[in-house]
Amino acid sequence: MHARLVFATLLIAAAGLTTLARAAGVPSPELTRADGAAATTPATPPREGAAAAASAAPARTARAPDDAWETIIASVRPAPDDVLYVLIHSAVDCPYCRIWKTASDGLASAKKIVDARPKVRMFLVERQSLDGVEQRSQYPEELLFEFERRKAGNKLAPGVPSFDVFLRGKLVYSTSGVVRWTTEVIPVLLTLEGRRDEARAPALLPADPGTVVR
Repeated sequence: MHARLVFATLLIAAAGLTTLARAAGVPSPELTRADGAAATTPATPPREGAAAAASAAPARTARAPDDAWETIIASVRPAPDDVLYVLIHSAVDCPYCRIWKTASDGLASAKKIVDARPKVRMFLVERQSLDGVEQRSQYPEELLFEFERRKAGNKLAPGVPSFDVFLRGKLVYSTSGVVRWTTEVIPVLLTLEGRRDEARAPALLPADPGTVVR
C-alpha cells in the first residue's frame, strides 16, 4: 500500500511539474535521436495509456524493481548541474515499442518530462529491425561509452522496449517492458529530480534557542 501511494504521489508530481513548466513558458524540446532528428509518434490513433498497452501485450506478473537497482537508486543524489540521461531502446518492427510510442503515458510522457526538467535528456536508440543491432551513430556522444560496453559484451540487440538511466557516466537503473516505463522509470526519474531540488534549495537555519517567537 505504501509503495502504491508513493507511485501515485510521484505521478501526480509529474503532472504538476509539466503544468508549471507550461505556465512559465518553458520551451518544449523534442525527445531526440543521436543524429539530431526528433523522435516522432507513429501516425496511428493514440492508445489510452498504459492500461491499453497492458491489454495489448501478453499478460505478465507485476514485478517490483530489483533489489540491486533499488539499492543503487537509494544512494544516488544528483547535484544541481548533473544531467540525467535516459536511453530508450526500440526497434522499428517491434509491436510493443509501437504501443509505447502511441500510448498517452509512453513517448508523450517522456516529452513532458524533458519539457519540465531541463537536466533530464532522453535519446531514442531505434534499430531497423528486431533481428538487427544498434549502431554507434545512434548513440549520443555523451553515452558512447555505453555503446562500446554493449559492443564488447555482444549486447547491441537488447530486448525492447527497454530503458536505461545514467548519471555521471554510470548506469543507475535499467528495466524493460511497456508498463514498466510508467510503474518504474517515471517514479525513479522523479525521485532523483526531487533529490536534486532538495540539493538546490537553501538550507533552513535553526532558530536561536534563546529567541522567543511570538
